[in-house]
Amino acid sequence: MERLKEVWIVKETEKEPWIIIEKSKPASCESCGSMSFCRVKNVVETRAKNETGKTLKPGQHVLVEVPLVSSTKTAFFLYGIPTLALVVSLLLFIEGFGLSQTQGLLYALLVLAGVFLALWFYDKAYAKRETYTARILAVLPEMKSVDRPEGRDAL
Repeated sequence: MERLKEVWIVKETEKEPWIIIEKSKPASCESCGSMSFCRVKNVVETRAKNETGKTLKPGQHVLVEVPLVSSTKTAFFLYGIPTLALVVSLLLFIEGFGLSQTQGLLYALLVLAGVFLALWFYDKAYAKRETYTARILAVLPEMKSVDRPEGRDAL
């Protein structure tokens, strides 16, 4: 499976081999039509495993391999399974067990809470797999500003 490679900036290095990295929102966000509805933060932070063997310092630019995660699979886990559990348990308690609508709804909400708890435990175990964590592949050299001549012949 192909993984994305992006440039991130080291933020914290205190918990080696796990490094906190951050990335700014792209400049294209400023001209996006859905900017007023977007909930993306200006700076995205995540943790990545340092596989370079080098000691990293905050502020360094690093090449990070980011895992590809299916948005359909994520949406199914976040919305599909809980909604399905709520509807099925509501029908089961009201129609199957003959409870009142209020009692059926309360029991269905308990089932829904249990499903979210089960998904939370699954996510904790699933997140430990290194297949789905970002990895720092290389430390990029520092970019120094270069004085470029002005005018048409600068290219």
